[in-house]
Amino acid sequence: MGIVLASVAPAIVQRQRASNLTQAGNRLADMITSARQTSLSRNMITAVIFVTSTSDATLNGRVLGFLEMGTDRVWKQSGGWVYLPEAVEIQDMNGAAPHNALPMPSGAPAPQLARVKGDANPAYSALVFYPDGRMRGDSSLARQVRVHFQSDAQNASPANYYDVVLNSDTATMRIQRP
Repeated sequence: MGIVLASVAPAIVQRQRASNLTQAGNRLADMITSARQTSLSRNMITAVIFVTSTSDATLNGRVLGFLEMGTDRVWKQSGGWVYLPEAVEIQDMNGAAPHNALPMPSGAPAPQLARVKGDANPAYSALVFYPDGRMRGDSSLARQVRVHFQSDAQNASPANYYDVVLNSDTATMRIQRP
């Protein structure tokens, strides 16, 4: 019995890791789709934000949020934070704007964000969507956001990942998996 359990345990652990990665990637893709659809249907600027730095380093790259710019032209967080499973993180591959580059109307206050486990001012990157379907930034770039295992962060070619690639002109996306 012990021999069978010892031979099956690594496969169970690997399956759980893969499931966490897929769940995190699907969550990111769903938030991006929701931001784009909200922007188009409500005629407002929206953004998906992902926390890049907090006082709790274990949360860096694992926390997502949603911002809306209403008719008062002030960014507001809509809903709470979404926490990805442990050992999984989001990495901006080339396109999200740092938080100090969000489009801000003249004199508008900085977005008021909910605390991230006690941190009142987390650093974040944002994917910004306009009401006409475009994304903020260089339209010649395809935006790519990768969800991968934290242990693979230094590996240029990880064995398993979930890439969300966005067309800057239309904000449509495709998913790439190995």
